[in-house]
Amino acid sequence: MKLNSSFQRGAVLTLMLVGMIAVPVLMHAQAMVDRLTATSVTGAGPGDPVRINIIQWSTDAQRTQLLAALAKTDKDFVTALQGMPTLGYIWTSETAGYLMKYAVKTTAADGSERILIATERRLSAWDKGAKPANDYPFSLIEIRIDAKKVGEGKASVASKVIAEQQAKLLALENYATAPVVLKDVKRVATSGN
Repeated sequence: MKLNSSFQRGAVLTLMLVGMIAVPVLMHAQAMVDRLTATSVTGAGPGDPVRINIIQWSTDAQRTQLLAALAKTDKDFVTALQGMPTLGYIWTSETAGYLMKYAVKTTAADGSERILIATERRLSAWDKGAKPANDYPFSLIEIRIDAKKVGEGKASVASKVIAEQQAKLLALENYATAPVVLKDVKRVATSGN
């Protein structure tokens, strides 16, 4: 094929560029195993929309490695967490999203779910106006979705991260008394559900 003008060459290059961007994005979207939406609960105001896109769940080996690191020091845990592959993203009103490095889902007999996710950075937008309970440089979010498929989430900005050895999970200590940081958590249909 012979291109006769700069316009034709430009159009072909534009189509090639769009194809190079669109194909990975479409492949990435198809690979998602879970998508959630929620609203952040901040001191005052209606809160901001939050999107949680999970590409894959943590493997047993990854979970074991993080539990072992948590038993050592916070620095060891952060180093292990940062070395994990990216399993998804949390999108808030902030400029950049948060990389998800830990993602686990359990389902109870009544159909309720528990989703635990960790980011390698602290979720700064969710602790405005509140005194943080700790100074973790990472964040763990524990989401509980009831059998009616609506839930809430709580985070390590206000609760200690613990290891549930029997279940082999990272979790929040005293989930029941921790303040809610995500409300109206709902699932968005994906091909993985």
